[in-house]
Amino acid sequence: EEGSKENLEGLPSSESLQEEEGFVVCNRDKEVWEEIMIHKRNFLLSTDMTVLSLPSLGIGEEGILLICESLTSNTTLTSLDLDDSDLGSKGIKLLSETLKLNNTLMNLSLARNNIGEHETMFICKALRLNNTLTHLNLSCNAISESGITLICETLKVNGTLSNLNLQSTFMGDDLALLLGEALKVNKGLTTLNISHNDIGSSGARYLCESLNTNNTLTNLNIHKNDIGESGAKFINAALKTNKTLTNLILSDNDIGDKGAASISDALKVNNTLTNINLSFNDIGDDGALSVSKALKVNTALTTLHLDNNCIGNNGVRYICDELKANKSLTHLDLSWNNVHEGSYIGQCLRLNNTLTNLTISDNFVHDKGAIYIFEALKENTSLHQLNISYNHIGSEGIKVLGELLTVNNTLSTLSLSDNKVEEKGASLICEALKVNTTLTSLNLYRNKIGDNGALSICEALKANTTLVALNISCNNIGDEAKESIRETWKGNLEI
Repeated sequence: EEGSKENLEGLPSSESLQEEEGFVVCNRDKEVWEEIMIHKRNFLLSTDMTVLSLPSLGIGEEGILLICESLTSNTTLTSLDLDDSDLGSKGIKLLSETLKLNNTLMNLSLARNNIGEHETMFICKALRLNNTLTHLNLSCNAISESGITLICETLKVNGTLSNLNLQSTFMGDDLALLLGEALKVNKGLTTLNISHNDIGSSGARYLCESLNTNNTLTNLNIHKNDIGESGAKFINAALKTNKTLTNLILSDNDIGDKGAASISDALKVNNTLTNINLSFNDIGDDGALSVSKALKVNTALTTLHLDNNCIGNNGVRYICDELKANKSLTHLDLSWNNVHEGSYIGQCLRLNNTLTNLTISDNFVHDKGAIYIFEALKENTSLHQLNISYNHIGSEGIKVLGELLTVNNTLSTLSLSDNKVEEKGASLICEALKVNTTLTSLNLYRNKIGDNGALSICEALKANTTLVALNISCNNIGDEAKESIRETWKGNLEI
């Protein structure tokens, strides 16, 4: 079963939410829990801790009893992570009773806690009274039909909860209908994760009907369901009328080229959506053509994920042709496709001045394609991040990259992992690093640079003053060379 806190781009992880909202993240390791067990209830009362994260420690009923006793008086704790904690039915009931009285906790994560119908009933009763909890994670729990029904009824009256994670809760189409009805009247929810729930085209229809009237939801994650091309048609209709949704994750839904055409048709008129993820959808060149036509007229989309599809050279040409004039897209992911030709990407980068983040890893551009891209970046002044890993780039391509790094003053993050840099290429990169003043992160993972390549890097780091993160792990580097680099450079190093 996939993790409960997947962070497919477009929806914030619990960690990023904590950072955005000013949470102070505490230590997550076992020592925190041991400290609580030693000092019992007084631990939380005597600290100004705002975040307590205790996943997978199996604290059980005894542990939740201590936490609940503290929560009745604690006035600082705002985020509590109890994923995989073996709380039991009694523990969930006790926590729910505490939530009825607590007016501080905002973020609660209860993934993988064997929460079923009865436990859900306790939680829903608390949600009808609690007016501070805004983020709730119930993912990876077999909540059952009755439990999901209770949640949907609660959403009709709860106006405080803004972020709800129901990933992997065995929802299906019938329960998607109930959720859709709840979304028609709910006024608080802004982020909803219903990924991994066996929702098909009929479930998509129910959810999309709710989007015609719902005016609060901004982030929707439907990753890894089975809506297909029929479900994509319903999303088409919803996107043409909905004015609030900004982030939509449709990855791994088997929509194919026809589904991509439906989504793209909606993007021609939708001016609200800024982030869409269409990865893992068996989209080929025909689907890419449809997407490109949308990019020609759409002025709102800033992030587009098309990775792990079947897009080839023609499909990339269609997209790149339209990006030459597009003024809104800043992030594009084309990784894990069938791209062999780098010239189209290079031509796009020469003319486009909006794209800041490009991922084309796990394709087959080789040296010839990489040279087109690196030559274009000598002129480009907008791209900040480039991931060109796993592309069979060798010394010829790396030579042009070295030239690029001596003149480019925009690129800050570069990933070249699993190419063919080797010792000679490492030396070329290092010469560029001695004069480059913009690159802050460099990934050279698994490139067979060896000891001599590592020592070249060591010399470059003595002169470079801007690099802060470096990954040179899995490169056949001996202990002596590793130690030399550690002594020379104190940045964020993976070796």
